[in-house]
Amino acid sequence: MSKRIRVGFGPVVEGEDTLGNRKWRIDAVVNSINRHSKHFGATIFFRDDDLFCFDIIVVAKELDLFIPNVVRDLHARGIRVIYDTADIRHVFADGKGHDLYTDRAAWEKYYRPFVGSVDGLILANPRQQDVDDDQAIPRMKIALPLLNRHRRTRYAHAGPIRLIWQGYPENMPPMLRLHPILDRLRLDTGLDIRLVYNTKGAARREGPIEYTQWNVHRWDRVLAEADIAVAIKPLDDPYQQRKPATKVISYMAAALPVVCTPSQADRQVIHHGKTGFFAYNDQEWYDYLHALIQDPSLRSRIGNAARRQVIEAYGDKQVAAEYEDLFERVLANRPMPGLSASSKG
Repeated sequence: MSKRIRVGFGPVVEGEDTLGNRKWRIDAVVNSINRHSKHFGATIFFRDDDLFCFDIIVVAKELDLFIPNVVRDLHARGIRVIYDTADIRHVFADGKGHDLYTDRAAWEKYYRPFVGSVDGLILANPRQQDVDDDQAIPRMKIALPLLNRHRRTRYAHAGPIRLIWQGYPENMPPMLRLHPILDRLRLDTGLDIRLVYNTKGAARREGPIEYTQWNVHRWDRVLAEADIAVAIKPLDDPYQQRKPATKVISYMAAALPVVCTPSQADRQVIHHGKTGFFAYNDQEWYDYLHALIQDPSLRSRIGNAARRQVIEAYGDKQVAAEYEDLFERVLANRPMPGLSASSKG
């Protein structure tokens, strides 16, 4: 690593029991870069680590540590700073937490100035373009590398049909919209149709609704045991509409057909009718789910096409190459004193 440009990803603020920011945006990306890059070497950093040992810092979502003057100090030492916007919502500053989506003053005081100080941006969603329209800095939309180890392989009609949703409990309320639609589907098809919420909390069953406890060691196996994946990101919720497409990409990697009310990022990933379906109203939800529930061959065709698409686009080698391209562009845009992209050893 001594002959490579040194890149630090962090700050790591989560433990090992969650995928979240660390497992998806930090650990997996660091591993991808170190496996495939000849010019850049990556490692993680924690809140109290010495940042001056790096040539490039990638701040993954958690910007609290860098408010207000840390970026200025890093620049003074010739260190370049890239911000991965992820799906940030809260920032801690001035001794308290701020919700950036309800507190516009906090957005203007903390978020925009920080974004305006960095040397490059990683965007998780097209809507995030609005934070830096006046900046002449490199910006790239880079997806996260796939973590799935398991996939659906059989699409039989026998047995219960399981729809799966994975996520945090606070993002679950929009999914309640599906409950009466599923009641209608059960009545019309005569099939045992279940909705599985794989989330935090105790496992329980409420009739056809199952709550299973999310586990960092089994999340992808749980996906592979389902038949159809679902997600609702309300169109009138600015936070949900700015979220990345990580959820649907993980569904697709499990070879599941996806039906979703999408974010803008989801619309860039799923090819409607080929690798999934977009449902915006109750009738569309009913129609697409009815077709998939009744036809295992349709589930197989859509699910396998979805998996092929994301394996090609979001494998770790492809993601590492995209990061390397961004690093090169940042160095070309604002070369470091005594170190440039053309002088790599």
